Amino acid sequence: MTAVNTGRRYEADLVGASAANDVALLKLRDASGLTVAPFATSDAITTGASVVAIGNAGGTGTLSVVSGTVTSTNQSITASDANGASSERLSGMIEIKALIRAGDSGGPLANRAGKVIGMDTAASSTRNNHPTEPTYGFAIPINRALAIAQGIRSAVASGTPTNTRGYLGIEVEGTNTQNNLGGAVIVGVTAHSPASRAGLRAGDTITAVNGQTVTSGNSLTQTLQATKPGQGVRVGWVDSSGNDHHATITLASGPAD
Repeated sequence: MTAVNTGRRYEADLVGASAANDVALLKLRDASGLTVAPFATSDAITTGASVVAIGNAGGTGTLSVVSGTVTSTNQSITASDANGASSERLSGMIEIKALIRAGDSGGPLANRAGKVIGMDTAASSTRNNHPTEPTYGFAIPINRALAIAQGIRSAVASGTPTNTRGYLGIEVEGTNTQNNLGGAVIVGVTAHSPASRAGLRAGDTITAVNGQTVTSGNSLTQTLQATKPGQGVRVGWVDSSGNDHHATITLASGPAD
């Protein structure tokens, strides 16, 4: 890492990472006296707000800055590398209209006051035959990024692997478009998964986890991100015939992050 104001370079050690959340925690070596970036709560982010994304566009090692506006919040995306590999599903993202490019990932997203509200993570791809299409970037809300980083630190201190989370074995819609139950609509269930063994089926709607109301697929994903393999969760759902069900489901270890 290079400090922009002094040009001094620092080496860093990887403390741990959560590949499922696309967040890593680093520790700088022999670093002191550095100014900490100010943070603002990401809960107050509103559509239309002006923002600035800072990063290392193109991986040139030169600081890049682009301005934009928040177009929506709580978005779900499937992110992958430039070759379309190593895809991952990310939810609860801030969507911004700004020219974020490869290399910006991990950089701060700041509000007009210069306070960090998110961490740049991904950008939409402009198709070759539509070069004038607007480019949209996505950032992890800073409240969640900091919580994930703290979770990584705690996991490392306790000797717990940092790249595992509870696995239910379902695919859900990000937003509820099929009915008005206000839950997470299941569109697919993995065979022999905890969800399958509990009797969950495509077309069912999960309405609660551990007594917490599920309002959408995005909210369910966020709830499950805080779980661990082997943990039992109380799940409530409504089947396609309108019948209520409840079961305590023991989560498994998911596919490798």
